[in-house]
Order: sequence, then structure tokens, then C-alpha cells
Amino acid sequence: MTPNSSDLTGLKSKLPDLRIYTPSNADFEAVAALYVGGIPSRPLAIVRPRSEEEVGAVVEYANEKSIPLAVRVGGHDLLGRSGPNQALVVDLRDIKYVDIVDDGQAAIIGGGVLAQDLADTLERTGHATAFGASSTVGYVGWATHGGYGLFSGLYGLGVDQILGARVVDYRGEIFHADEELLYGIRGAGSAFGVIVSMKIKIYKLEKVLASALVYSIGAVENDLDDFLRKYQKLLDQGIPRELGLIVGVANFPKAGKALFCSFMWASEDLVAGKVALAKMQELGPIVMDTVAEVTISTWLRNIDKNTPAYGVYSASGPANVLVPSFDNQVRDILVKFTKGLPADPATLWVENHAHGAALEPKLPCSFGYRMGHIMIEIIGTSVVEEMAKQSGDWVVSFDKAARALPQTLDGGYIVLLHPSVPSKLCYQGHWDRLQRLKAKFDPHNMFAFSVTGLDGKI
Repeated sequence: MTPNSSDLTGLKSKLPDLRIYTPSNADFEAVAALYVGGIPSRPLAIVRPRSEEEVGAVVEYANEKSIPLAVRVGGHDLLGRSGPNQALVVDLRDIKYVDIVDDGQAAIIGGGVLAQDLADTLERTGHATAFGASSTVGYVGWATHGGYGLFSGLYGLGVDQILGARVVDYRGEIFHADEELLYGIRGAGSAFGVIVSMKIKIYKLEKVLASALVYSIGAVENDLDDFLRKYQKLLDQGIPRELGLIVGVANFPKAGKALFCSFMWASEDLVAGKVALAKMQELGPIVMDTVAEVTISTWLRNIDKNTPAYGVYSASGPANVLVPSFDNQVRDILVKFTKGLPADPATLWVENHAHGAALEPKLPCSFGYRMGHIMIEIIGTSVVEEMAKQSGDWVVSFDKAARALPQTLDGGYIVLLHPSVPSKLCYQGHWDRLQRLKAKFDPHNMFAFSVTGLDGKI
């Protein structure tokens, strides 16, 4: 039976101070806005709890009334799972505290903290942690599903920062996650319950040498292939843990189709950082170089200046593939689909490579990829609605061609997985254990929107 607004009457009585937004509210559209717009789904309602107790009461009520439940923070999920049709969406953005504990070795963060919130607070005491490459992404969601980023060589992935969590289960009960559940959270995120707070590692670091290099790729076949060959040689030689590099191709307002490198030197040793920067500057003809010494908070804000605003369109969802290296076949695929890259500025491919601490987990974890690898994100969003189909078709063809290579690893990064790829393949031997955890902590699959197919059925 499809839920309707009358099903919320009891919730309003139970929690009279809870902010509840239904489609009839004037500001519903603003509250419901996701990074990907135009998705043909409409939540039953959105609630904005301000405490874990309110979250518990909402979940308990949804369970009693058999109302589908979803959780959102930043709303960056490119498949729209942050706002499913006719679901009750628990929006955690008002639970956004950051408390530094353990003599500056850790922080306890609210489940609704955005990356920028966290960076701003940590900056005040000269601290940092691992971050992704967006200021508006929800930190908990990013970290718990893997968490690639420019700090991973030095600090590890997002999952490697998680020391503890408080969880609301399907009954609305609130508890500290034990080690068994933390293993599941470090990879499968909120598949077992709503994560209302998390304890994470933090580190002393005040400034970084960071920003972007943009290279010309006039003759795509030769220039891109040459760059990737030299880039792979650099990776093979071994790069410092302090160095984070993300390379990709996108359309820039002034440069047109261009190759870019997000550069991060996460150390106060600027002499060594400038040596690393010089090596990247030598890889190709540079048309723009904005690398400078900045705070992490400023670095995140600067990224957003070149990121499309909320409301982009998507016809196919994202995709990603994992490969061991930029070998000849991989380079051929990247050159081919760079040549065919649609002109929309929100359509791009970008790579993250795992090295250093990202390959050395210190905590039990269900994230599946701890061998050296390159994760290639294939993003087919568009700022122009009429371009959505072309960008979506490009993603599907790119993904299919890359997956046909014998060296491509099974699965992929779960949060950017194309819907055609089974989630099970992403967990590299952890799936059965995750299914047992699911059956124990969420036997009715109330939190079904987190990891597709993880339903507790063994």
C-alpha cells in the first residue's frame, strides 16, 4: 500500500516541534533539492530532526507505519537515493556539531555535518582529517562508503578515519556501534541504521599546497596518451604519502576540453612540495596553474567555484571502473572517450589512485579494495537538460568498453556504481558477512536505499 500524507498525522502529534516538510509546503522544493535535479521521484515528506532522540522517534514511527525511509545530508547521490519516491526522508543537516576530543586526536561529529562545516571547525585549532573533493557532500556518507580523496596517501581513506559511531536502528533504538557493526559501517555506511554521530581521527595540519593544474590537450590522441604514460611512470616510481593527485578531463569555460590535475601537498615541508609540483608541471603544456599555499577550508571553497551548482541533470547515473594501471589498453579507452566527450561542463571523467595509507588499513573494514589500483569515475551529469541523454549514453558506452578489458576489477566504488553492476561485486569477499550483519541489525531491510541488494538474505 502506497503511503500518503495522512500517515504523518501521528508523527506530528508525537513530535510537535519536529520540522516536517510535505509537498504542500511553500519551501518543500528548496529543502528537497538534490545535486541531481529533474529526477522523477517525490518524497512523501522530509523531516529535519535536531537530535538523535528525534531521529529515533521518527524511525520508530516509520517502522510502525511501514513507511519507506531514506536518509540524506548533502544530497549528492547521483541516482537520487537521497530522495526516493514516496519515502519519508530523514534530513540530518541540522545535526552538525563538531567536538574535538582525546587531546586533539579525534573529533565527534554530528551525522549531518557537511565537509565544509568540518573543515571550518578543524581549521580553528589547526587540525585536519581526510576529505573528498566537495565542500557540500555529507561527511558521514562520504567516509562510510569508502572515501577516496587527495589525503588518502597520508591519512588513509574515509573509512580509515572512523573510530566509533552512534546508530539508530530500525526500532528507533539508539546505541554505540560495537566492533562488529563498525566493520560493516566502514564500507556499507548506513545500510544498518541511521548514523547520528561518528568519532573520527584528526591530525595537526594548518595549511596545504593545493589547487589545480590545467593542461592543453589539443591533439587528444597524442597529448593525452603521452601525459598518461608519463603520469603512470611517476606513479610507478612511487610518490610521497603527502602527495595527493587526481587527474581527469572536463570542459572548461575558457580552455574548452582540457586535462586537469587536482594537486595536494599535505605537509608544511613546502620545499618538498614544490619539488613534487615541478614534476607535475613537466608532464604537459600548462594553460592554468592555481596551486598555492592555502588552508583546507579555503581549498574546499575554491573547488566549488568550478563545480556545477545543485540541479544538474542525469539520464543514466554515474559509473566507475577500477584498473591496476594506465596500461596501453586503458589509455586507448581514455583517449577514445575523451575524443567523444560531450561539450557539457558537468560531463567528465576523473581518476583517483590508491597509494600509501589507503593500502594499509589499521581497522576492521568491509571496504573491498586495498590493492594498488586506479578508480576512474565516469560522470554523465549535464547543466543543460537537452544534453542529458547524450551525456548518459557516453557514460554507458564508456563503462561497457572499460569493463570489457580483462584487467578491469570486478565491481567498483559503490557510491558511483552504475545500476547495471551488482553491488555484491564491490565488496570483494565481504558480502556474506555484510548480509549476516544486515539480517542482525536491520532484519526488515528498512534502510534499503543505502546499498542496493544488501537485504539480509544469505
